[in-house]
Amino acid sequence: PVPKKSDAFPYKFLKEFNVYTELVRDFVENRSSGKQFVAAFSKQFEQEENDLSEDMFDLLDWLSEEVRAFTDDPSLKNAKPDRYIDEATLREVAASALLEMDALRQSAFQTSSAP
Repeated sequence: PVPKKSDAFPYKFLKEFNVYTELVRDFVENRSSGKQFVAAFSKQFEQEENDLSEDMFDLLDWLSEEVRAFTDDPSLKNAKPDRYIDEATLREVAASALLEMDALRQSAFQTSSAP
């Protein structure tokens, strides 16, 4: 069925949401490495052309900062532990982001179905 115009928001949101959720979930569930996640997420976020909701943009912007801090070089991380994060830490950050994405999705649908 074709969604009503009033239903457009959550459907538009789902399209942008699903791309990022899939990337993050694959990483959190160990279906991609840190390097693979960083490359895929960075490419998607840098080329993003959709008009993201403010909350979604803020979340992805925060996650992109964490992605930029990732290194798989232990000597670099050990030399500057306050600047770099390893794969395990990035996976924890991604898991937190995934929970927040789920909350945003729930909120989008609750808001759109309100009278």
